[in-house]
Amino acid sequence: ALAHAKYLNLNRQQAAAWPDAHEQNEDRKGFTPAGSWAGAHAVIAPGVAGPEEAIDAWMGSVYHRVPLINPGLVRIGWGMERRMAVLDSGSMVNNTAVSRWGMWPPNGAKKPPTAFSPELPHPVPGRDQGAFGYPITIQHFENDEIVRVPRMRLYLGAVAEGTPVGCYLSTPSHPTNPELVPPGTSCLIPKGHLKSGATYTVVAETEDGLSFTWRFS
Repeated sequence: ALAHAKYLNLNRQQAAAWPDAHEQNEDRKGFTPAGSWAGAHAVIAPGVAGPEEAIDAWMGSVYHRVPLINPGLVRIGWGMERRMAVLDSGSMVNNTAVSRWGMWPPNGAKKPPTAFSPELPHPVPGRDQGAFGYPITIQHFENDEIVRVPRMRLYLGAVAEGTPVGCYLSTPSHPTNPELVPPGTSCLIPKGHLKSGATYTVVAETEDGLSFTWRFS
């Protein structure tokens, strides 16, 4: 991971593009086989001051959050060089993990951020990421079969009958950006920043009628 962070500092044009930031070219300065492997299995945060800022940025996005809360994640690789953070979250994953769900923000969460952290690729092409609210995701992990969640809704208030919040909904069957479709992951991206001090209720329904309701403040 550190080798890839060093490579991206030497090849800034790649660091600013997707999927280029995850790749290494053998004819460019700083290329290493280990760094090339890490880049292909990593989340990347350019221009951050330290690990906490990098993790907050990844968790405030969609595509970069997904691998970090996979229950099968066994170990990570970490490297940082000149404000370039690389976290290998794909090399050591136990895909035989038992079936389970992952929601973020989790039920009962207090004081999550209110705004989206811009990322590449763009989760809703053509829209201003700076206007988005903090994303809400639900993921399903299972050995043999992934359960899809095609319906999600967000309400302002502590009950499911509260005020509906306008969101972009991305699901495996109807992704907002078909270039990158995380399996088993559905996401609500609020069209505006969330309100500080407010309580929100999320309702998600699976293809076979299973329903989940959770809240965060």
